[in-house]
Amino acid sequence: MIVPDITNHRHATAEVFAQAVADRIAKQLRLGVEDHGAASLAVPGGTTPGPIFDALAKMQLCWARVAVTLTDERWVPVSDRSSNEALVRHRLLQGPAAEAHMIGLYDASPKPSLGIPGAETALRQLSRPLDAVLLGMGGDGHFASLFPGLPDLAEGLNPESATICIASDAPINGQPRLSLSLGFLLRSRLILLAIRGADKLAVIERAKTAAASELPIAAILRQGRVPVEIHFTEE
Repeated sequence: MIVPDITNHRHATAEVFAQAVADRIAKQLRLGVEDHGAASLAVPGGTTPGPIFDALAKMQLCWARVAVTLTDERWVPVSDRSSNEALVRHRLLQGPAAEAHMIGLYDASPKPSLGIPGAETALRQLSRPLDAVLLGMGGDGHFASLFPGLPDLAEGLNPESATICIASDAPINGQPRLSLSLGFLLRSRLILLAIRGADKLAVIERAKTAAASELPIAAILRQGRVPVEIHFTEE
């Protein structure tokens, strides 16, 4: 029987929430550098991570030994304002954190399915297991770009699969996307799920009994391989 290792952290304000998540990531990265000489971090795009990135960028640690990659990417150039890599570069790789090594997923292939080989080659630069994975979650229960109804969702949510990346050449919420698979994300030491708003917390509660095909985040909550910390604020 799989016994999930999940802890819940409720924060009074959005500012406290962002700082707490940043502190936790920094602690995990320091451990990686101290124990293995290098550390790796995977992060999402979207609106929730921005303030976390701002706080994390100010942390003093050996950033030159840290590699940062993305849990998923909208298939647009880094010059596009909706690019997840652009968000990371503008809000995380600043100040002390500017010394970190960015490993992006977009490579200018015409569509994400054609970009999988390049993304997988880039990802092999990471020290693994990943020291920390930061995830957000949509109101539909998706994480990374593993959305309900995605044609390859079953493969993307298979924890035993060796598949690294899942592509959607058809636009999802406006853009084609490339996502890391659950199997790849579970090759990590810690998953932090950062959510804001009572509506998102309600989705987490529903996911405890829902099928992962309906609410993909259920696959994260039910696995027993990697500890999960849920950080929540109502703001």
